[in-house]
Amino acid sequence: MLPSPSLFALFGLLTSATETDQRDATACERAPQYDVALLDGAVVRSDDLRGKVVLLDFWSSDCGPCVRAMPKLADLHARFVSDTRVAILLVNTGWEPIERARAFAARREGRLPFAYDQDSKAFKSFGFDENPASVLIDSRGCIAARHTGGSGTFLDELPSRIQHLLEPEAGTPPATGSQKPH
Repeated sequence: MLPSPSLFALFGLLTSATETDQRDATACERAPQYDVALLDGAVVRSDDLRGKVVLLDFWSSDCGPCVRAMPKLADLHARFVSDTRVAILLVNTGWEPIERARAFAARREGRLPFAYDQDSKAFKSFGFDENPASVLIDSRGCIAARHTGGSGTFLDELPSRIQHLLEPEAGTPPATGSQKPH
């Protein structure tokens, strides 16, 4: 016998994490249009990433789970950095001054794709109100998965989820677009 949906809801509240997974190729919750600024000032728009599998990971420097996730996100970025079909952006929620976000990014090892969400517009457009928060978008522009909170196995599962989304599927257009962040 399967646990009731209310038990799953309670579990989500207790772990402070929520997640949705949309793998049905016929269903598609379209990702909203967004733009964020890389910390060097270049602007990345959702249209720039059309045809790519995109991970947006929203963070702030005073968020313990966000900070603890950085090594796994760095490993994920290293794994997919050379794959032009994947874009990974670590997006500061904009709850703190950009100077603080830049200082945080400067202390991180490696060259990670840090961005800043002025006024939290992108963050809010995905319906998030707490961080850490992540959204995985498939090459069609559909939300494949979203996650909030600092617990669960979402980060550990991201490599296989991204790889799954890269597998050729009937009706999925090939990746196109700019060579911006990955």
